[in-house]
Amino acid sequence: PGDATINSGQGTTNLNVTFGSNSGSVGFTGYNNCGPSVQGTYSVMVNPMPTANAGPDVSICPGGNTTINASGNGTLAWTPPTNLSCTSCPNLVANPGSTTTYTLTVTNSCGIGSDTVTIAVGTTPSVNAGADKSICSGESTSLVASGSGSFSWNPPTDLSCPGCASTFVNPLFASRTYTVT
Repeated sequence: PGDATINSGQGTTNLNVTFGSNSGSVGFTGYNNCGPSVQGTYSVMVNPMPTANAGPDVSICPGGNTTINASGNGTLAWTPPTNLSCTSCPNLVANPGSTTTYTLTVTNSCGIGSDTVTIAVGTTPSVNAGADKSICSGESTSLVASGSGSFSWNPPTDLSCPGCASTFVNPLFASRTYTVT
């Protein structure tokens, strides 16, 4: 092949050849004083080094799962093996209970390769609208939510900031129930 290099031994019975990434054949001719020359070929199969691609890191919600689409050129093994639908498959479902980094190890005749994928498990958002309030007609009051994530007050009518954790309300005519999510 084009990327083979004869290192030493040309003209002797021992030939040292380095092959690159391409398989191929080395032709040879043997000469001596006792008869006709002998010709032949020696085939060399160059196997690729193992490669592993565990896929991109992902985030999931608590209790959720994700499909991992990995690849490798050999025998695959996933560690840790917990919360995986298959520990030797390139395409599998993972449902870890907490953020987990999985390692994909690929083994072939040329060695071992590995890659990792992290599945981040988010937190469940929580929100509290606070205590109920009563006001007189024409008065205003503040509504203060607590919790994690972003906030959205509904209905947004008569609110100073429907997307804020803290907002002022001044209902003009009627009683109203506000919900925060």
